[in-house]
Amino acid sequence: MRPCVIWGVTGQGKVVFDILRDENISVIHCFDNNRDLTSPFPNVPISYGEDGVSRFLSHLSNSGLTAGHIDSVIAIGGGRGPERRSIGALMSAFGFLQRQVVHRSSVISSRAKIGLACQVMAGATVGPWATIGEHVIINTGANIDHDCVVKDCSHIGPNAALAGEVIIGENVFIGTNATVLPRIKVGDGSTVGAGAVVTRDVPPNSVVVGIPARVVESKATH
Repeated sequence: MRPCVIWGVTGQGKVVFDILRDENISVIHCFDNNRDLTSPFPNVPISYGEDGVSRFLSHLSNSGLTAGHIDSVIAIGGGRGPERRSIGALMSAFGFLQRQVVHRSSVISSRAKIGLACQVMAGATVGPWATIGEHVIINTGANIDHDCVVKDCSHIGPNAALAGEVIIGENVFIGTNATVLPRIKVGDGSTVGAGAVVTRDVPPNSVVVGIPARVVESKATH
């Protein structure tokens, strides 16, 4: 098993660490941009920012290893999908390979497609002919039904359910226990609140809440 490093040491990082350790994958270092945080992982040191990655690699070379021998996971959850992608690109530029993280209890159809650096948590399901983009998180117990499309950098929250043929745009956050009914489209950059039931298409960069879900905010775009 190739060793691994994790970028992100809060909630998502802890879940990722747990999955990797259960698979007997050695986590040898962690990173974060927040210097107020310490490593929560036993015997796993932490470094901060791009400079910290550089220093880690300089020390790593003393053991005869390079970044190309190590996988990386970007464990940044919520509506921070673009940050997951940009830090993933940074780690790739250093030479790390980006790793998918898939919990052994998840169920992924052999006819589904899962993109680069996705994370599929415990009890999640991905149905046949579903297409999952890059840097997507499918959280604990979430259900992605047949023919759904979840585009890059989106996050499907715990126990959320996407019925058949739903299309989720880029950098969308679907909250805990939310339900999206069949053939609905959720536009890029939108947020679906926890417990919401989405019965109609959601415009890009919107926040929707409630049953049925209604737009309560339009996010500023630049």
